[in-house]
Amino acid sequence: MAERAWLASVLLLAGCFPSGAGVDPPSDRSVYFPVGLALDGDARHLYIANSDFDLQYNAGTLENWDLDALRARLPVACKSDGDCAGGQLCDTASPPGHAHNPVPSGWCVANVGTADAPKAGGPCPYSRETTAAERELYPSRCASIDPQSSAGGSPIHLNSVRIGAFATDLIYRARPTPDDAGHTGRLFVPVRGDATLHWIDVTSVADDGSASPRLDCGQTEPGADGACATDHRRGHDAGAENTRGLTMLPEPFGIDADATGDWIMITNQSSAATGLFQNLWGSGNGFDNGPSYQYTIAGLSGQPMGVASVPRSRAAVALGQPHLPEFLVTLRGSAQLDLLRVYPDSDSNPPRPYAKAPDSTVIVANANGTDSRGMAVDALEREAEERACATRNGVSDECANTKSNCPDDADPAYAAYVACVQQAAAVPLGVFVTNREPASLLVGQTRTVIADLASYDVPVFQNSVPLDLGPARVVTGEITDANGDREPRAFAVSFDSRRVLIYDIARAQAEGEIITGRGPQAIAIDSAHALAYVAHFIDSYIGVVDLDQRHTATYGAMIAMIERPVAPRASK
Repeated sequence: MAERAWLASVLLLAGCFPSGAGVDPPSDRSVYFPVGLALDGDARHLYIANSDFDLQYNAGTLENWDLDALRARLPVACKSDGDCAGGQLCDTASPPGHAHNPVPSGWCVANVGTADAPKAGGPCPYSRETTAAERELYPSRCASIDPQSSAGGSPIHLNSVRIGAFATDLIYRARPTPDDAGHTGRLFVPVRGDATLHWIDVTSVADDGSASPRLDCGQTEPGADGACATDHRRGHDAGAENTRGLTMLPEPFGIDADATGDWIMITNQSSAATGLFQNLWGSGNGFDNGPSYQYTIAGLSGQPMGVASVPRSRAAVALGQPHLPEFLVTLRGSAQLDLLRVYPDSDSNPPRPYAKAPDSTVIVANANGTDSRGMAVDALEREAEERACATRNGVSDECANTKSNCPDDADPAYAAYVACVQQAAAVPLGVFVTNREPASLLVGQTRTVIADLASYDVPVFQNSVPLDLGPARVVTGEITDANGDREPRAFAVSFDSRRVLIYDIARAQAEGEIITGRGPQAIAIDSAHALAYVAHFIDSYIGVVDLDQRHTATYGAMIAMIERPVAPRASK
């Protein structure tokens, strides 16, 4: 409860923070009150939004980390010496002839003995072992690794840019095709300090021509002084961004975008409203590139908190149905979820996009249900069926995703594909919501509603799984099971109680808990490498969690800390 009281006192100060006051963020530290994490498409880079929530500096930062360099510093799990390379030993209790650590780690360690008398070295080659007292706050066997150090290989930290203070979230979308400047993706950060949406391009090469991607938000332009330029802060220029004279409302909170990154929805928790942005994948400066604020969906029945995009089915693409992006929104103060649909209105000149709520669903799986926070939509099962349809009938990804360069509709194989994806569209989506009345994870599935213009999916909740105090965000991803196969899971974060629940989607049961440090705020799942990255808000570091069930000693445990934990000034 002390942690929550401290956080509340900081939030009360947020509205009176003078932009530009204070000193620049430190150059020797990569994590400072992190609030958002995002992975790029192939899990090569981790992006971190730092918020400067204790007002010590004049800005937050957005960090770019090299995950290949990070993973190279992680311990390697083993069962015997044969699993280890370079003459290392497996630190276990079973092989005879080794002098082992008092508590075997199950990791490959250096052989510090001789050929006749092998002796296992310590389990933490890039740091030291933490003490029992330290592990009460920082539950990792090994102490922190400096992301800017070159010890053990290339530095983890690549580069960063300054953003406004009080960022709240972060998402990444890949660019449909790289532009002439080499931009491959784009990051979006809602910022409370100036009530804008920051957008940052990810460039495939650094300024020196190396293959180290850099961040580009106009920070090198005259007057920017290393911070994102004015053109990379959107939502505040009513005259230039839309024809309605609208600006984004104060207190932006949650954010999500459709799969293509063309439409972005942001919740505004103090205004009972959400904001709609349209993102254009242009190049250069001006409003023909980047996001622009288009519409305010006001008058919702509660305070919108979490938002999640509803994936478009391949059946809708194949049948040529109009693309009307949809988002689900959680509410605080109302026992329901709203479905918001975007209408691009591209026939108007100029277009006047808008959104409205064609439906909602009442939460009855909880005793109260009026305080919903995070939300995640799981489409893995439906997408697997859709991919199987395409593979079986020889349909390309381009055709399946965009209906471009498709065979003739009368082609037997393509007709079979269309029939197949129509059946796949009936596979329900999994929907997961963290709720605080009482603390629980709501588990549901979508049901399809047929409407005049287009069908849509709304969730129905069948189950409520108890959570620890302070439920916050929830994400979905995959773990690696004992056979080496991937399996879907939901991960529900509880900020106050320092826990992340692992929920087995296929078996519909809670599997276990990840014990974290203080204030887990955001989590990103690296399914390809069976890892989770946890942003610890209060002590400002990133924890790395093992999600491989073949590692029986460490599955669901924090195996590394990146950046030195530092307690906030207000708690010292």
